[in-house]
Amino acid sequence: LDDIPFPNRTIQIGPGIGCKDIRQVNWKGECLENGTLGDGGCEDRGWKDGDIHVIQNYEYSRKEVLMRYKDYKNREYVNQLFLQLEKDNYFKDEWKERSKTYNNLNSVHEKDIIDNIINMLNLKHGLKIIDAGAGTGIVTNGILEKAIKEKIEDIEIYAIDQCYSMLEKCSDNKNIKKYIADIEHMMFIPDNSIDTIVCRMVLHSEFEKIDKIINEFHRVLKKDGIMVLCEGVPMDDSLLDFYESFLLKKEKRRVFTKNDLIKIIGSKDSSNNNFHNIESKEIILKKQSIKNWLDNSGTEKGLADEIIRIHSCASKEVKDKINMIEEENDIFCDWNFTIIKSKSI
Repeated sequence: LDDIPFPNRTIQIGPGIGCKDIRQVNWKGECLENGTLGDGGCEDRGWKDGDIHVIQNYEYSRKEVLMRYKDYKNREYVNQLFLQLEKDNYFKDEWKERSKTYNNLNSVHEKDIIDNIINMLNLKHGLKIIDAGAGTGIVTNGILEKAIKEKIEDIEIYAIDQCYSMLEKCSDNKNIKKYIADIEHMMFIPDNSIDTIVCRMVLHSEFEKIDKIINEFHRVLKKDGIMVLCEGVPMDDSLLDFYESFLLKKEKRRVFTKNDLIKIIGSKDSSNNNFHNIESKEIILKKQSIKNWLDNSGTEKGLADEIIRIHSCASKEVKDKINMIEEENDIFCDWNFTIIKSKSI
């Protein structure tokens, strides 16, 4: 890996978990004989020919580095590059930290959600499936287990995630191909080549680029290819303000309702409008631990205490609608998830 990008960097980490990771690079330039330095003259700065100066700082996030390699066909090279970058602490961001405890989250292993997602994929011989934002591969592994159990052959699963530390926890199997990439830019996958895409608990954190992501899904899907999305939603639409009051403190994200997701995918007002035959299903998980969620999602203690306080101080109406149970060291609530299935036009 002699071609590691952006050398001579000094690392500056943002104020806390959940912020954008920042790379500040000292770019050094030499005054040229004609007194110029690309963006202006040296004389105005009082510099002499041959002087070396730091003239500009650049910021590189994980996504910006991924953009540099979005067109590479050799994804194994990209995988190894990101492995090295993460080992070198180039990305000391929330995802590397969250990878350490992500599999301790109770909600991500809930069988009811995983089984319903996989059932919507209509598994059969020879399918090519993308798990977009695969994380530690919980859905990917579930798909493979069902394929083996039902003797479905020649299935290929492309587990795609931007964090190597997450994706390395996914099972190693000849039917699974792991790709480090941004799901907005899957240029290494040909047009109309994928049968099914599943995207679980990703869009809320990629809310600024949802249209581009959905369009990219449409590009790679075959006609009538299946797209299955899953997101957490409020127990009741009237609770949207309550959910935003603590979720937006935790991270930069969007809080969806079920109707929001449906409009994004297939409404006449959507800039996508490339999907039809929309079906939806809601799954309610009973008595979910707030402490388990906060402890295993990279939440700093001060913020975790604040989120606990927001729940404790909620109105009786809110507490009743989420079936809140307060115990000495934890709070338990019902959580609602929407699964949406649609077909590519």
